[in-house]
Amino acid sequence: MTIFCIVSIFFYVKMIQYFLSSQTAGSYPPSRVLRQKAVLMGGGGTVFLLLSFIFYLLL
Repeated sequence: MTIFCIVSIFFYVKMIQYFLSSQTAGSYPPSRVLRQKAVLMGGGGTVFLLLSFIFYLLL
């Protein structure tokens, strides 16, 4: 249960990092790719947060 929370926090931190990197000019990889990575990390973080909440309710 705690591991899911830690993984969720990691995904959200990476999401913020990718989003902030996409806002800077002249970044590599292109901003579009960084925004796609941010969306993917946000989705992964949400899934792991929901799994953590479900396991918390079951245990």
